[in-house]
Amino acid sequence: MTGVRLAEVLGQGAAVRLLLRLNSRNRLPPILLLAGPPGSGRRTLARALTAALLCKEPVAGDACGHCESCRLVAQGDHPDVLATSHETEIASRKDEAERIREEFVLGAYDSPLMGERRVFIIHGIDHFLKSWSNALLKVLEEPPRGVTFLLTAGSADGILATIRSRAQIVRLAPLDHAALTAVLVRQGVPGNEAGQLASHGSGSHRGLRRLASAPLEPLRHLAQEGLRSEWVLAVLAALPTKVQGDGEEHGATLAMEQRATLKGWFAALAQELRRDLRDPQRGEAAADALGRCQAADRDLARNIAPRLVLEGFGLAALETQLRR
Repeated sequence: MTGVRLAEVLGQGAAVRLLLRLNSRNRLPPILLLAGPPGSGRRTLARALTAALLCKEPVAGDACGHCESCRLVAQGDHPDVLATSHETEIASRKDEAERIREEFVLGAYDSPLMGERRVFIIHGIDHFLKSWSNALLKVLEEPPRGVTFLLTAGSADGILATIRSRAQIVRLAPLDHAALTAVLVRQGVPGNEAGQLASHGSGSHRGLRRLASAPLEPLRHLAQEGLRSEWVLAVLAALPTKVQGDGEEHGATLAMEQRATLKGWFAALAQELRRDLRDPQRGEAAADALGRCQAADRDLARNIAPRLVLEGFGLAALETQLRR
């Protein structure tokens, strides 16, 4: 977990200005809902706001970035901060309702250990079952003094109305090209390459760094010439062997990381193929390959192994050639 101040959050100027103004005046409500599309910076903003709320030496409503509290928030070790699992894992946790009741409902009445405030971060509340949302209602109806709940969601519309009515909604916009480029540069991608990768972002930074090593050449061969083992192996060899830093923050496993990476590579290939659609000589083949990219994307969503997806992708291309 990295430390970011509110002023350093990229691409969400309106939301940041609002939060800085409210916090500097000690007017932040006890329940805030950060609503925006995946990859817009919901988690980053929640973490930065948490640091600002708990900072020992705040500056104009923002965290100082160097006090003990700021360091602990950055490390993910602050005793007065509690966060739920990432939303992609929630559905598989049968014990999540009990954890919510014990840690987020009953725990909200415990006294802070380091200062005068505790912060509870609830990610992906729009993915919660109704029973889990109902379990939170008791504490959200009248939050204890000194407790702030930060909720994140893709959209406020998917949240239980009784919770939505109690929260101040802070809406986040998709990241523009400049913000996506800046995020990638912050992650260590060179400027020129970051600008090119940002064009694949569609408002979200998630997975963009994976495209830096995309093996598009063997993928193009598979799309255009059909199944050959050396091209499949070349793509498999380029897949990550460990979860990247941003993936770790989102609770990803290696299998999830590899499928997400391959999904991004197919999206990049599809973007290249779309440029060929208007070419009289290559348009028909590009349209066929785009259809196979979409099929591969569906297979990855069904958690099919990357090797099988790639082999199916190449085999479908070969079958198309044989029918011509």
